[in-house]
Amino acid sequence: FHERLILISTMDIVVHSLSISPTTTTTTTTSNHQEEEEECECEVLLLDHLNINHEKGQQDVLKAFYFDFLGCAIDPRKYENYIAGKKTLWANIGMHQFHLPEGKPSAQVFSGLITLLYSDFSKLMDRYNAYLDGDEPFIPLKETEFSIGMVDDMMLVTDPWGNQFCILQSDDPIEDRAAQVGSQPVLEGHDI
Repeated sequence: FHERLILISTMDIVVHSLSISPTTTTTTTTSNHQEEEEECECEVLLLDHLNINHEKGQQDVLKAFYFDFLGCAIDPRKYENYIAGKKTLWANIGMHQFHLPEGKPSAQVFSGLITLLYSDFSKLMDRYNAYLDGDEPFIPLKETEFSIGMVDDMMLVTDPWGNQFCILQSDDPIEDRAAQVGSQPVLEGHDI
């Protein structure tokens, strides 16, 4: 599967509509025992949420990444779980959500690239500098796969479990909400 996920919202953090474009090759055997390959393409242009299991017992890491670093809002229907530090959390980002249940026991890594649009990188860079300075909200991210890199005008972020995010800046993220579909940059190690 080759997948691309783009989220959109109308907040400071803009998450485009989720776009997953898997391409699969299927092999079928005909009545005369010949194998035929068929390529199937499917494009989903809008989804409500993305479900990604996090590592069981690591909700502090989950909170540090999705809420403290990305700036997602805590869905009030899961606030009790947020306070208790266990079970599923929902991270709201505009009209869309990340559903973040505990894995059994390991984390799930999305096989694709999740693209987020932000109106400004400065808040993310401030948070990343706070992480580098060892500020308390970001301590759980230490000794995980969390990392950030800049390539041209893209911020490439790896979450604590290896999920890949491409964060783009937009002067008008509401108007740009579908502009990147089909024009995503190809990043080394990612077939899009």
